[in-house]
Amino acid sequence: MFQVTVHYVGGKKEAFEFADVDTARDFMRARDKSDRVAFTTVSIWPRHESHRLPFARSASHPVAE
Repeated sequence: MFQVTVHYVGGKKEAFEFADVDTARDFMRARDKSDRVAFTTVSIWPRHESHRLPFARSASHPVAE
């Protein structure tokens, strides 16, 4: 499970969950193009499944190196 958190200009945050990384990545890229979005982050849940993400960064914010 991948959770994408959208951080809006002004401080509001909103979280979305996705079952696969491709959908999460596409969602992040689309949201990063909005003027209302400051940046996006992604996390993997549950934590024991954490591994390197197959994409390095969103359009505006580094996610993983």
